[in-house]
Amino acid sequence: MRPTPPRGIAEEITKGDGVTIGADPSIWPFVTLGDRVTIGARVTLYPGVFVGSDSKIGDDCVLYPNVVVREGCSLGARVIVHSGTVI
Repeated sequence: MRPTPPRGIAEEITKGDGVTIGADPSIWPFVTLGDRVTIGARVTLYPGVFVGSDSKIGDDCVLYPNVVVREGCSLGARVIVHSGTVI
């Protein structure tokens, strides 16, 4: 059985205006969320993730360290994005 990552939002994140975060997130330190970003329920964002303004991350997504989701992009539910990927 895989260990469950800790849930909650780290204090060391940068969050723009109008950000919406769903229930039971796991947002690690040094994550950057631009303006008007929507994060679904049970999403895990590992350290160094950048989500640009006006982007949407669906429910149950996992973005591993240093993933970049550029402005205006949208990911559906249950998407896994591996370390260092740029979308």
